[in-house]
Amino acid sequence: MPASPPSRRGQVLRLLLLVAGLALAEAFLLPLPPAKLYSVFPTNTAAPSPTQLSAATATSTTAEAAIDPETQRKLARDLITIQERLNAEHRDLMSQWVKAFCPIGDEISKANFWRGDAMTIATTGCTRIGLDGLDLHVTVAEQGMFGGAKMRELDQTIKFNTYKVRTSPADLIRAMISMASAIGDEDSTASLYKIPVDDDKWVVSM
Repeated sequence: MPASPPSRRGQVLRLLLLVAGLALAEAFLLPLPPAKLYSVFPTNTAAPSPTQLSAATATSTTAEAAIDPETQRKLARDLITIQERLNAEHRDLMSQWVKAFCPIGDEISKANFWRGDAMTIATTGCTRIGLDGLDLHVTVAEQGMFGGAKMRELDQTIKFNTYKVRTSPADLIRAMISMASAIGDEDSTASLYKIPVDDDKWVVSM
């Protein structure tokens, strides 16, 4: 007995199912929209120019190599004068610089969070000074839980801002004055001003 032809309602239902299937297949085959990329840097921050990068990598060696031998001799003499004056009159100031600008300063701050005398700086001395910064030898006293102090010696370096090329001892003194002001030690700035450099002239302008 031959099968009866599908009803009109059945034909319409099959057509709707076919259209729905084709639409679903097309949705899966369509390419996904490109993902958005987000930068961790502000979009309005300009990249440093070649001039800024060159200034940032300038060191005291480069600056000293660009001057004549006589000026180099005077520079070396003035750097010794500054180092001697720091060691003679500004050991407390250098200790403050260590706490403010050196890695050991962070360690001291953390150690003293619960107990104020856990770590203290016993002495600080300048072992090298240049137009790029200072090398300091620091002795730290670490207090034990049951009394008694353990002394630890270490070397620390303070680098000046490399975006400013320094070519004279007066520039160096200005940098140290800025460091003293940054930690609120205004009393030391007058003494730093009076360190005789550049043919025994005081540094009187910033």
